[in-house]
Amino acid sequence: MGSLPVFTDREIAPLLSEDSTVDAVISEVEEFMRDKKKGLVASPQRFVCEARDGELVITAGGSERKKVIGLRVYSTFDPEDREQLIAVYGMDGALKALFIGSAVGALRTAAINAVAMKYLARYDAKTLGVIGAGRQARSVVPVVCRVRDFQTVLIHSLHESSTSNFIKNAGQMLSRLGIDTRRAESAERLVSDADAVLTVTTSDAPVVKAEWFRAGQHLSTMGKKFREAHEIDPLLLSKADIVATDSMKQIQSYGEAFMGYDYRDKIRELGEYVDGEGRDDRALSVFLSIGLAGTEVVVANRLLEIAAKAGIASSEVLVTD
Repeated sequence: MGSLPVFTDREIAPLLSEDSTVDAVISEVEEFMRDKKKGLVASPQRFVCEARDGELVITAGGSERKKVIGLRVYSTFDPEDREQLIAVYGMDGALKALFIGSAVGALRTAAINAVAMKYLARYDAKTLGVIGAGRQARSVVPVVCRVRDFQTVLIHSLHESSTSNFIKNAGQMLSRLGIDTRRAESAERLVSDADAVLTVTTSDAPVVKAEWFRAGQHLSTMGKKFREAHEIDPLLLSKADIVATDSMKQIQSYGEAFMGYDYRDKIRELGEYVDGEGRDDRALSVFLSIGLAGTEVVVANRLLEIAAKAGIASSEVLVTD
C-alpha cells in the first residue's frame, strides 16, 4: 500500500497568500499557452453529463513539457457549491495527487485573465474598471493587477453591499500594490474613465454597450456568452479590432448558441498574442474568458511542487500499489 497526497483549500491556503506562488501560477498558464501553439499540450473541449437538476462537468488536459496529464470534475446542481476535484497524473500513468475545493480553480481562472490583460491591454494602462463585485471579482482582480502598473481600480456593481465588501477585502490587497480603489457612479462612466475593463457578473443582459468603448481600450468578459444570455453587447465583437479567447474548441462546441456566432471567424486564440507581434495601442481588444482545459492540471501540479519545497503537509489516503 502507498500514500496519495490529497490537498484541500485549507492546506494550500498558506501558499496562495504568497506573491511568489501567484506569479508562478501566472507564468505556468502563460507557458501552457506557448506550448499550445507548439502542439505540446492536450486541451479538448469539456464533457458534460446532463441530469434533470444539473450537470456534471469534466475537463481534461495535459502538458508534454511538464509530463503531466489530468482532469477536473465539478457539478452545477448547487450554484453556491464551487467545490472541484482535480486529479494530477504523471505521463507514466501514476496518480500524483488530488486537490479538492475551489481555490485552485479560482486561481487558475484569475491567471488566465492575467495573461490576457498582459498581452491585450495597453502597456501604459493605468486605470482598470471592474463591473461586478462578487466573489469571483475579489479573487481575480488582485491577480490581474500583477501584470500591469495600474494606479486605480474603479468598481461598479448594482449591489452596494458587494461593492463595499470588494473595497474592504480586495481593496486592502490592492493597496499593498499601491493601487487606489474607488466606486464608479455608473457602468458607462466607469468605461469612459478606464483604460481596461473587466466584467465579472452573472447577468443575462449586457452590462456594457459597444458605443461606450473607444480605440485603445481593452475588455475582458468573464460572464455569460450565449445568444440568449450575455453580459456584454455582442456588437463589441464587431467593433473590436482584436477578439481573442483561451479556448476556441469550447466556443466551437457552443455552435449557434454562442453570442458571437456571427463573428466566429474573427476570433483568435489568446496564445497567438503570447510572445507574438503584440497589439497596436490604437486597437480595441476583447477577451472572451472561457476556461482553457488543462490549465487547471498544470496549475495544480505547480502547487504540488511548491508545497513539497515548502514542506506543506497534505491529508493522506491509502491506495493500492
